[in-house]
Amino acid sequence: MEPPRTIETAECKAWVDASGPGDLTICSEKGARADSVEFGEALSRLVNRMQAQGLFLNLRSLRMILLTPELGSRVRDWQRKLGLPEAGISEQPEAGGVAKTLTWGTNEVSARAIVLLSDLIGGAAIADNSLANSVVIHELGHVADYFERHRITGFPQPAQWPMNTDWPGIRAFIADVAWSEYAAESVAVLHMSAKDMRDFQANDLAYLEGVNTRSRQLVEAHKAKQISLLSLWNTSITNICNLFANFGRAAAHLPSETDLVSGSMNLAPSGEMACWRPIIEKLCSELNGLRALDYADWPTSHFAGIEEIVESGFQAVGLFPICNGKNFAVAVK
Repeated sequence: MEPPRTIETAECKAWVDASGPGDLTICSEKGARADSVEFGEALSRLVNRMQAQGLFLNLRSLRMILLTPELGSRVRDWQRKLGLPEAGISEQPEAGGVAKTLTWGTNEVSARAIVLLSDLIGGAAIADNSLANSVVIHELGHVADYFERHRITGFPQPAQWPMNTDWPGIRAFIADVAWSEYAAESVAVLHMSAKDMRDFQANDLAYLEGVNTRSRQLVEAHKAKQISLLSLWNTSITNICNLFANFGRAAAHLPSETDLVSGSMNLAPSGEMACWRPIIEKLCSELNGLRALDYADWPTSHFAGIEEIVESGFQAVGLFPICNGKNFAVAVK
């Protein structure tokens, strides 16, 4: 890793594309409450700790880490530069995004990754805060997962939100998100404090309860003719995608000695939530099974099982997509 350097603009895709392996730039935007040099030192400390524990992440594609006070805006800027929908960062009442990893490239040589990081998280990592450290490591986990996985499966274009009538695409997109979050968080949990872990596990339960309640309320609002089917479906795609992203992280938070049944009961203890237990159990089983294999040993349709579980997630809130060839409809129950 080279010493941190300063560049004038965060929107410097041409510079990133021209950079070489190991040429990592860390920069702070104007107004950022974290110094790029100090963050570079903190990052080196984290990497050294991981390597001392025998964890060596392939960060060959990582070219830039940007500390920004305007994370959502900056993510949208880069999404626009990469030809992606300007979705920004995920936001739910229970949790909001504090970092984003973006990747592009068509092969190992052209593969690029950047991490956009909230300056508050950057500052806390400089202070060696365990929660902030785990966020940074989570993003490094994304960088490594994307690169190593795509070396085997090919380097696709950056994942795009599918059309709202592309049911196979929606399932595949959400399945990819669930795995990506699980893979990244599986690295991050190794460096969380016991308190951080307890807090995350409590929030995992709150997250599911919140999304489940809001999703069911939307269904009832549609039945009462208060919102259109299109509005219900579009919002539900976002909600279920965010939920499965958190399911991926939650699966990594389960203690290694926890069996899937007890783990699902912790996340979905009773009442309306109980219908999620078999979904969580099956998802954890699929994620654990993939993680036990090298990427090179993954089956061709490696996310097929997760895609079926995603469909079950929509059904759990009362949405039953029907796709027959080019015809698409959503039944609401």
